[in-house]
Amino acid sequence: MSWFSIPFRLQSNENQLDSELRFHLEEQVRANIRQGMDPIEARREAALEFGGIEQIKEECRDQRRGIWLENAFQDLRYGAKSLLRSPGFTIVALMTLALGIGVNATMFSILNTIYLTAPPFRDPQRLVTVFYSTQQSPFWPFSPANFADIRKQNTVFEELAAFSGSEASLGETGKPAELVRALSVTANFFPMLGIQPARGRFFTPDEDTDLHGDLVVVTNGFWKRRLAGDPEAIGRPIRLDGSPATVIGILPPSFDDPLVWGRTEIWRPLGLGAKGWQVRNSAWLSGLGRLKPDTTLERARAQMNTIAARLAHDFPADDAQSTIGVFPNEQTRHNPAAERMAWLIQGLTFFVLLIACVNLANLQLARGISRSREYAIRLALGSSRRRVLLQGLMESLLLSIAGGALGLLVAHWGNVAIGGRIDVNGVSGVDLPLNWRVVGFLFAVTAITGGFFGIIPALKAARTDANAALKPGARGTMANRRQQRLRTALVASELVLALALLTGAGFFVEGTWRLVHLDFGWDPKNILTGSLGLPYSRQYDDPHCREFAERLQQKLAALPGVNRAVISAGPLPWGVSGAGDFGIEGRNPPLRINEEMAYFNDVTPGFFSATGMHLVHGRDFSAGDRPDSPRVVIINEAMAKRFWPGEDPVGRRIGSSDPAHPDWKLVVGVVNDVRNPGDLVHAVTGFRIYSALGQTASHRLAFVLASASDPRALGEAARRAIAQIDPDVAVFGLETAEKRIQVLTENYSLVGSILTAMALLGLLLASIGVYGVTANLTAQRTQEIGIRMALGAQSRNILGLVLKASAAATMLGIAAGAATNAVSTKGSVSILSDLGIV
Repeated sequence: MSWFSIPFRLQSNENQLDSELRFHLEEQVRANIRQGMDPIEARREAALEFGGIEQIKEECRDQRRGIWLENAFQDLRYGAKSLLRSPGFTIVALMTLALGIGVNATMFSILNTIYLTAPPFRDPQRLVTVFYSTQQSPFWPFSPANFADIRKQNTVFEELAAFSGSEASLGETGKPAELVRALSVTANFFPMLGIQPARGRFFTPDEDTDLHGDLVVVTNGFWKRRLAGDPEAIGRPIRLDGSPATVIGILPPSFDDPLVWGRTEIWRPLGLGAKGWQVRNSAWLSGLGRLKPDTTLERARAQMNTIAARLAHDFPADDAQSTIGVFPNEQTRHNPAAERMAWLIQGLTFFVLLIACVNLANLQLARGISRSREYAIRLALGSSRRRVLLQGLMESLLLSIAGGALGLLVAHWGNVAIGGRIDVNGVSGVDLPLNWRVVGFLFAVTAITGGFFGIIPALKAARTDANAALKPGARGTMANRRQQRLRTALVASELVLALALLTGAGFFVEGTWRLVHLDFGWDPKNILTGSLGLPYSRQYDDPHCREFAERLQQKLAALPGVNRAVISAGPLPWGVSGAGDFGIEGRNPPLRINEEMAYFNDVTPGFFSATGMHLVHGRDFSAGDRPDSPRVVIINEAMAKRFWPGEDPVGRRIGSSDPAHPDWKLVVGVVNDVRNPGDLVHAVTGFRIYSALGQTASHRLAFVLASASDPRALGEAARRAIAQIDPDVAVFGLETAEKRIQVLTENYSLVGSILTAMALLGLLLASIGVYGVTANLTAQRTQEIGIRMALGAQSRNILGLVLKASAAATMLGIAAGAATNAVSTKGSVSILSDLGIV
């Protein structure tokens, strides 16, 4: 009986029950009439004696339900005994299921934690990120004046807050200063997110001025680590940038999630003041808004376009041709190409589970063939085919539940191992919890898996020919041709899935390897690098910043083991301190931010040779490039080819895009192109402009120490040398350039490792499947092989006979796998192309 006939069978049972009850009622009526009652009285007495038909029906149904539950319990008990009688099969099946289900749950845990879990904010679906949008990037910051105009003129936002990232030097008595990540925010920032302080309070509108920069809110992690979890920490002073600051509030623990704000530990009021909000030619603010309940994203974008056009008309020198982008907050938190890659990896992980299911279905079929006589006896003794079918499904369900329980353990181990290697927003190690969504996913996969690999063997068991199986001399363990074809098809499907998995994983592994081992255009070997920030509160003006950089270079160059010490404004391995528009002399109109964008860095002489870069043309910076000498710059090859194709750019001038203040600088050299490791957003080389640090000033400095031996030994000496200049200046990121690159590319290396492990696991499972089917078919033909050998067959003939059976399934799988490989290859190449590594 098929599953489709069950509803009709149940309806037939109901009709039979109704007919039977009415038959007994009519019999009682006739008996009463024979006793002398008139027909009406006889029916009334029969109904009273018999009771309500519907009530009796319900009692019968309850009895049948009890029988069904009893049967289900018996099937489970029988299935458990059957599995215990086959320990080899049971162990292999449980391990296969545990691995297949466990790796899928681990991959889903990553997707759930990074991409599916909403941030801990009030109504996060109404939060949007607001940026200036240009041709180079849809995520460009605002100037304070533009942001103030947008906040005043819009009618679509319930709240619009501004924030800007920075660093702060944290000083502790008797310890070297440490740089901590800080974020400056407007006073409405936390209320807009719906966040309440765990202790203390947040900033008030009156405190959002340049007079209250000494107030801070700290994260729960900072409170526990730096303030020892002191309940009286509110009002306690800490030393930031060489000056005291007062802790007025502590954020809840949910704000420590690196997926939300990364390494940020300190929150300050933005504190621009009345004059600060009037600045329009310096863009550095990001916007976060909450849409009104009745406002759609499309309406908000339409109004922002109107405001952008108004700003472009009123302030063409700063806002011409710019637009204002409104994006869902979730969209700006994740890289779309990386998210696509994560979902494709989850799809490839399903292939492992499918291979495992097909493998188990084949093993179940092999067991079913050997148990055909058992099924025949049960059918001959009166058991229905439906009961045999349900018993087979119960056995598979029991096996899948046990495998799912073990898979939960495998998922826990996988989450701990993989979560410890994931890097998010500069924080290494992410907690991958087995929450309700992951556990629900695991149980759903477990149930589907049990039905998937159990339905075919159960149907085969229910269709056993009892007469043929019980005949004397019947070969109950021999599969018929239809069953052999089915098993051959299953083996072929295993190979198809394995080939698709190998192809997709192979492309990704190669792509991630190329991303990790890119030629960056500079040499990270034997280089120690670190960064530091000069506190603005210490009144470091431009001359003092330049003086500090010179003293820093002299002290670091004098350290034992240092071959060369150079200073830059932008830290390695990125080597940039900022980005923006520029102008080229002779081009009218000058370049605007909407047309071209360049990355800037200020470096000392010898920076290029110390980092393994090389001058293509012109000269390097020199000690003579001082503030009172002509301003000079060096550009990269990409910029030279773009703006001076076939010409010599040396001697040309580059400046700002403001015609009123061009600030021209002379191009004195061209340096080779470089690429940032692990950069998916700017995968191709951009334009770069290097300025002489002796002619500029920067509060953010980075140093590069080149050594002939292991540079890690220089770290503590470099830290002491900086403390001698100023003990309140904190050093961070003090590590080798190779280590920094390893951290930046750790996620891609992890992806390669996961895919390699999955491909090997899928190949192993497919190999076991082919071997298992071949061995089982060979065992079933033992008598035939013996007869052939008795009749003179040689070993090579028997070998060819056995290989022929497996070769058919193998060739069929390889042929069918070609089409699947094409789809897998197309998807992999598309994503790798988005990443710029194919």
